Amino acid sequence: MAISKHSAGTPLPFETDTSADCLLPESMKAPILPVRCPPLPDELLSSWLIRLAWLNAEKLYTFRRRFWMHPGSPWSRNIDLILPDDALAYISKMTLITPESLVNHMLKGYLGTLFEDIDPHGNAQGILTSRRRGQKVFGFGLQLCPDCLRSDTVPYFRRWWKVAYLVTCPIHRRLLIDACPGCQQPLAYHLSDFGKSLLPERIPTSFCATCEYNWSKKALQRDELIPDAFMGWQKQILTALETGWFEDNQIGSLYALSFFKGLHTLIRLVASKGHSSKLRQVIAGELGELPLGVTYSGSQNPFGGLRLGDRLNLLRHAYWLLQEWPERFIWATKKAKLAFSYIDSYKKQTPLPYWVASAAALAHDPRHTRISAEEKESVKRFLEKNGLPASRNQVNRWLGRWYVSRHKEGNWLFNPETHSTN
Repeated sequence: MAISKHSAGTPLPFETDTSADCLLPESMKAPILPVRCPPLPDELLSSWLIRLAWLNAEKLYTFRRRFWMHPGSPWSRNIDLILPDDALAYISKMTLITPESLVNHMLKGYLGTLFEDIDPHGNAQGILTSRRRGQKVFGFGLQLCPDCLRSDTVPYFRRWWKVAYLVTCPIHRRLLIDACPGCQQPLAYHLSDFGKSLLPERIPTSFCATCEYNWSKKALQRDELIPDAFMGWQKQILTALETGWFEDNQIGSLYALSFFKGLHTLIRLVASKGHSSKLRQVIAGELGELPLGVTYSGSQNPFGGLRLGDRLNLLRHAYWLLQEWPERFIWATKKAKLAFSYIDSYKKQTPLPYWVASAAALAHDPRHTRISAEEKESVKRFLEKNGLPASRNQVNRWLGRWYVSRHKEGNWLFNPETHSTN
């Protein structure tokens, strides 16, 4: 920590002694901040507030009195998901930014896209969770991309880094990290000035408060085992969060909320320690891996409480099921002996989205057998050779797949029974 000499002129903002802890008079509640800046693109609300405190040479403990009129501290709560209306109004007043704009930097902004409600415990499906007690953080509820921080003019935390279904950075094509590489402790930028009389020299969103490790430091890359296809799928998920639609060549176009509800169902089936754990065994065998289980935290949002490595493992299993949809899913559930009634009522969840329910119902058909990639490729070559449409749907029609509509847009231009592949 640098200290100015008397001859150096006015002390820098981070050299200001902010240990005084006087209660602000009512007339000083939420005054317009002398130093203001708008949130950066997709920046988390808490990340922005902590940067504002640092820029205005205030410790977080005193800064929060400008907008927090409730018991306890906002930093020990998930204010990115739930924030009292009066606190949002005070933040708007002191930054001159409308409440409507601020909501776009909260996780609440994903309502109707990633999740459809927030439970009484303050959790939401698909969002990372962690518990805090005082200044102690339990769980790994934040993740980041070191390459993103290194490329930033001002390091900040993105909102999508709080989404549990994203474990890679599609921009830099690398795994995210959910712990400080220096001390392996959970990422926590709200502790940067705790117990200190002076503010830190570095911006709080750039380093570890425990060991002062620079999070944007160039780290050894070990992501070569992540397939390009999986990276591309992660990009599709990020796009769905931005647009509200999930676009995929295998599944088609889905409303984002429907896709994420279905993905959540698949992950729960794969992660189960009960009857559906057989599905994990089937998929692990296809991936050439051991069917490793996961250890859930005691949170109300199990998947959101997992470490990044466990989430990556489950997402890879779910991604395998989604490839060649719905054929792989039907084959795997039949081999795991999972009935539609079991999948539909698993842990009394909300009704399955149609795109999953329709595939699960087809698993009852005893005619289903798995078709090899070689057989599909053979049919595709035959169609191309004869100048016939050779799309995925047309190949499936020739193979007799009953889940492909024979009346879609009148494209059934030929009768497989009148042709031969010999």
